Amino acid sequence: MPRHADVLVPKREWTILTDSADATITGVRLQNLSGVTVRIQAKADASPSGLSVGGSLVLRAGADIIYSTDTLASLFPGVTSPLHLFAWSDYDACEISVSHA
Repeated sequence: MPRHADVLVPKREWTILTDSADATITGVRLQNLSGVTVRIQAKADASPSGLSVGGSLVLRAGADIIYSTDTLASLFPGVTSPLHLFAWSDYDACEISVSHA
């Protein structure tokens, strides 16, 4: 299911950014709307269990963007599809703008 929303990411809690029931997402646009660094991690299933910050992408404070033209397979080549994206913030709760078809 398409999504175009701001997602609240609590401090030190993996939060799913993509639709947990949709296994067809291949690209997503993410933007950090907060003043803290956020880590983005991918997983083949929609459960956050077992995730770590190792290998994650970093969205720095100040509106860093991952563009929809960067396919999930190219951003996370070590994760088999389907891909589900999660966010983590060490310092404070934050917001991530998420858009995917």
